Order: sequence, then structure tokens, then C-alpha cells
Amino acid sequence: MMTIKGKSIRDKKRNSLKHWDILLDRWQKAVDDYCKIADGDAPYWYNERANVSVLAGAAWGCGWAALEEFQYEKTEIDESERKRKVKKNTWNGRCDLFLCNKTDSELVEAKFKWLSLMSNDLVSGIERVLSAATKDASSTKGDSSDRAIGVAFISLYIKSKHVNDVEQRINDAIRMFPEVDADCFSWCFPKVHRHNKQGEYDNILPGIVMFAKVAK
Repeated sequence: MMTIKGKSIRDKKRNSLKHWDILLDRWQKAVDDYCKIADGDAPYWYNERANVSVLAGAAWGCGWAALEEFQYEKTEIDESERKRKVKKNTWNGRCDLFLCNKTDSELVEAKFKWLSLMSNDLVSGIERVLSAATKDASSTKGDSSDRAIGVAFISLYIKSKHVNDVEQRINDAIRMFPEVDADCFSWCFPKVHRHNKQGEYDNILPGIVMFAKVAK
């Protein structure tokens, strides 16, 4: 039994996140390595902040630079006002993550959510989380020339009574991921935790998928 992992970048020739190809690979490796090193633990069992740190670590592993949770002026602005450079409300907030390499600089806002592998509403559930992250990224961008990106960390679970269906449900979910309106996504279901019951809620917590979308 191997770790189930993969990635997809939509319309790679035109996609402004095509340079994330290496980052998605590094992120998968970071998730899997953590599970192997931190015996009995997984980063996706925690919150948004923990998962942002994994993405930041993956960026450093690519030779990029990353800065987490820093103070940043945010602006409420709609698309018509952006063209006229008219600001609405400005406030001091925090940006979840700044990424940069020699050619790109990006402001990332993230959201984290637990969703069930048995859900009939999985795609819509993911899109709601990604939409919230992208909206935050747009506010963070304001008039900045930096690219703003919304990221959704979706940690998936399934009741332990369905342990024999875990592999099939994971594969079914992977086939649905392209339906999500995202620029790219990546998933990792580590070998070491894919069938282990965790926590007090009688759940198996087999892995995580990350979606990213450029904010307008």
C-alpha cells in the first residue's frame, strides 16, 4: 500500500499558477514526511494555521521564500472600483502567507474545513471554502501588484464503520476534484494513516486536498 497523491493544474499553458507545479509536489512530500517523522500524527488533523505552515515549508523546499501571518493593510474594494482605483474601507489585518521566488510574489489567504468523503455535496462544499479564501485574498490584494491567491485546505474524514470503503471513496473523490472551480489542486492520503481510526468521533482521517485559485 502506497501513499495516494497527485496534482492537477488547469490549462497549464495559460494558468498563472503553472509555476506552482513544483510547489504542489513539495507540499505532498511535506505532508507525507511529517506523517512518517511525527509518529502517530498528521498536520491535516489540526487547523488552518498548521496547514499554512506546511505550505510555507514546501515553498522553502522549492528554493522560494515564505513569510507567515504578518501584518498587512487590507482593502474592501470591488472590481469596478479597482479599475477606477477608488478604495472603500481600509483596515490593518494579517495576511496568512507571502510567497516569492525570482519571478513571482504572491499573497495567500487560506481557509481550512473538515468534509466527509461520504458527502453528496463534496464539490459544492469545497467551492464554498475556496470562495471564502479567494474573497479574503482579494481584500488583502487591494491595489497591490502582487498576485493574490485563495487556498482551501480540505481535510477529509469517513466514519470507521466504512473502513472497507476508504480506498474506493478516496478514488471517487479524486475523480470529482476537477469539477471544483480552481486553478490547481493537489492531494495526499498518506499510507501510514489511511485506515487508522483517530480522535473521539469514531472517524478515519485519511488525508487532505489543497485547492488554489487566483483572486480577481
